[in-house]
Amino acid sequence: MELRKKILDEAHTSMFTLHPSSNKMYQDLKQKFWWTRMKWEIAKYVSKCDVCQRVKADHLNLAGTLQPLALPAWKWEDVHMDFNVGLPCTQKGYDSIWVIIDRLTKFAHFIPVKNRYLNAHKIDENKPRIKYEAHWPKWPGRPTTPPGRPIRAKSVLAQSVRSADQGAGRPTH
Repeated sequence: MELRKKILDEAHTSMFTLHPSSNKMYQDLKQKFWWTRMKWEIAKYVSKCDVCQRVKADHLNLAGTLQPLALPAWKWEDVHMDFNVGLPCTQKGYDSIWVIIDRLTKFAHFIPVKNRYLNAHKIDENKPRIKYEAHWPKWPGRPTTPPGRPIRAKSVLAQSVRSADQGAGRPTH
């Protein structure tokens, strides 16, 4: 028994093995040693190792299954938005890109914007806002964002839709 304990200590805590799992330790030891209930003893030894219990992560089940978002019925009915900021300035002063992706068709549209437009908490009614219709005049309908998206993205989209409707909207019948 004392010899087995020394073998297990050496195989588990040596500088070259770095606390292997019980399966790895068994695979290594079975090439040179064998005794009855060897795999069980190795598993028991590794489960009692204080360093392994504190350092190695538990492999727990996930909290729950992921639920995919429902597919939209129309294209451009549901969009994903993101802002790429901190880019070098262009000659017209654009330093950010507003990326809008349709969830149904996966079609992306890239609108150059100035970073000052993206500060939703500093919006002034007299300052110009992002007008997506100036970049894409045939945008069908009013896009929405699914729940759980950042509030800043929703507010920028809502303000842009409002600003695009101020004189740039389609005539109503």
